[in-house]
This record gives sequence, C-alpha cells and structure tokens, in this order.
Amino acid sequence: MAYFFTLIPFALMIIILLLLDSFSLVKWSRLFLSALWGVISAALCLLLYSFITPGEASETFVTPVIEEIFKGLFLIYLFTTKKVFFLIDAIVYGVAIGGGFGLLENIFYILSNPGIDINELLFTILSTATIHIGATALLGALMHTAVTSKKNVPLRYIFAFICAIAFHIIFNLINLPQHFLLVISLFAMVLIMTLVIVYDKKNIDHWIESSMAEQVSLLNSIKKNQLIIVNNTDRYVHHALNDFRSDRTDQIVRYITLFLELSIAAKGNMLLCEAGMEVPKDPENQKKIRELYALRKSIGKTGELATNSLVRFDNVEKWIIDSLL
Repeated sequence: MAYFFTLIPFALMIIILLLLDSFSLVKWSRLFLSALWGVISAALCLLLYSFITPGEASETFVTPVIEEIFKGLFLIYLFTTKKVFFLIDAIVYGVAIGGGFGLLENIFYILSNPGIDINELLFTILSTATIHIGATALLGALMHTAVTSKKNVPLRYIFAFICAIAFHIIFNLINLPQHFLLVISLFAMVLIMTLVIVYDKKNIDHWIESSMAEQVSLLNSIKKNQLIIVNNTDRYVHHALNDFRSDRTDQIVRYITLFLELSIAAKGNMLLCEAGMEVPKDPENQKKIRELYALRKSIGKTGELATNSLVRFDNVEKWIIDSLL
C-alpha cells in the first residue's frame, strides 16, 4: 500500500497537465522516456551520495545542485535535438522527469524506514514530489524561454538551472510549519502551471489562425497562377523564380504548394484536437510528405533561399507537418 502512495502525486500532476494539453502536443513515448530518466537520475544521485559525507549543509545546499543538474540533462537533450517546441511540452516533460525522480526517492525512503507512520509517509511523499516536480517544471519552462529568445542561449540555460536549484534550496530552508508549506507550495505550483499553459494555448491559437489565413490566401493565389506581389520580399521571390529554368521552377512551385497544403492540414488537425473532435487520417499525407522532402533536396539550398519568405520550413513547421504521419 505504501508503494502505491508514491504514484499519487506524479499521476495526478501528469493527468492535470495532459487535460490542459488540448492540442495533443505531448508525445507519450517522450513522456515515458522523461519519467524513466527521472528514475535513472535519482538512482545515479543516490549512488553518488554514498561518496558524500552526510550532513545538514550538504543536504540543504549540495544535493539540490546535483539533483537539478542530473534531472536537467534530459531536458537539454530534448531541446538540442529539437524535440520540444511549445511551452506546454517543456513543462509536461519537466513534470515527468521530476515525478520519476521523486518516485524512486520515495521508494528508497520507504525501504529505509520500515514501519513508518502513514501520516508521516504521505507528507514525505507529497513534499518530495512537490520539490522535484516544481523545480524541473520551472527548469523546462525557463529553458523554453531561452530557446525561443535565440539570444545567449547557453547563458540563459545556466540561469534556468540556477533558478531551479534556488527553488529547491529555498523549499528546504523555509522555516514554516511543514504541512502549511506543502499545501501552499502545491496550490501555487498548480496555479502557476495552469496560468502559464493557458497563456501558451492562447499564443498557439493566435499563431495557428494567423498563419493559416496567410497560407490559405497564398495557396489560392498559386493555384490560380497569380502570385500577388505586395512587398519587396514577394518581388524578390517572383524574380528569383523567373531566374530558374522552367523545369526547376515547376519543382519549386510544387514544393511551395505541397508545403502549404500539408501545413494547413496539420494546423487544421490541431484545431480539431482542441475542439475534442476526431482527427481523420489521410493516407495521401504520407506520400505528400515524402514528395515534399524529395523536392526540398532536389531544389537545393538555392531554391530554399529563393522560397524562404513563402516556405518558413523551421523546426516548428517540420514538427507540425511530420505529425500528419
């Protein structure tokens, strides 16, 4: 029964966050790997602690540094390999890592304290989960901010780790009644995460609607063979296309058309997910995506540069289009 209690805070937090993920952005495989890394990092930390002299100072100041660094390694991997694009992803994977870490730490605590009072056990389990889930979720959110800013990313990563470590240390140092501190921390953590995710959802909504409107208009113009020139960028694209020989121009137009069709379809699916509707699977999408990547390779860097203002094939668009597979 005691081991069952260790799952409660982790499961509840994941359920809450997945319910808030109305666009179904979180991948279950990455969620599992994040939780698994949390367990592995906890095991590595426990092994490392066997070489550190125990004491109040080390438990208060040293262990938070070690634990947040180990937990954050998987978040660094997710961001550097372009597996995370939205704020909600970063928070959910951070929660999974922190939850996995707290899970093993709580199991180790139960094994080290047989016959512990049930009330004390529940308090310890919730406290441990709150510290690790809150700190790693904060780390994920700040790392996402660092990546989206695209300025001084390594320094911003360091700042994110400092904030997560500071959160952990402050939680250890606050001299308040423990039960009161736990309730306040849980409430604040859930409230802040909810507000941040709702804010992120509004930003995603706005981005989908504005980009879809622009893409639909452009796609209609191309299909009518009327590339409307409204600014210098469009004029550059128009002249650049004329510089290519006719067969290459046909490839580029087909590349732009496929990109727009797939991007619009993928964003439409995101809106269907948000509305709680079933997302239809189109078997043609797989063929179109293969053709898109083949054309992208065929037109080369020169073709990509010529179409860059129309085809913003960044990591987010790539992830969205690949979601159709």
